[in-house]
Amino acid sequence: MSKENAQYFIKQMSECLKYLHSADKDRLSIVHRDLKLENILVDERNNIKLIDFGFAVQTVPGQMLKTCCGTPSFMPPEICQRKEYCGYSSDMWSFGVIIYILLTG
Repeated sequence: MSKENAQYFIKQMSECLKYLHSADKDRLSIVHRDLKLENILVDERNNIKLIDFGFAVQTVPGQMLKTCCGTPSFMPPEICQRKEYCGYSSDMWSFGVIIYILLTG
């Protein structure tokens, strides 16, 4: 994948996470908890669609989660160690793994 294409997908993914994680009167604060390449679809115009919200949960900032879920190679260390974790941070860790894969192959 070219650097330009990767930047385009990274920008779209960051906008998806910003929307999901935002908490205001019109939106729920949702963490996905299973972000991985297989859960990102790309349409004919190279727009991404995030899918598979089976492990998603509504949460509030500061709430720690306990459920061990997701795909091991995309999980942050605290989930693998079965410790409490921040859902937003776990999504960001998984997003970082996705970015690494996009840029390095």
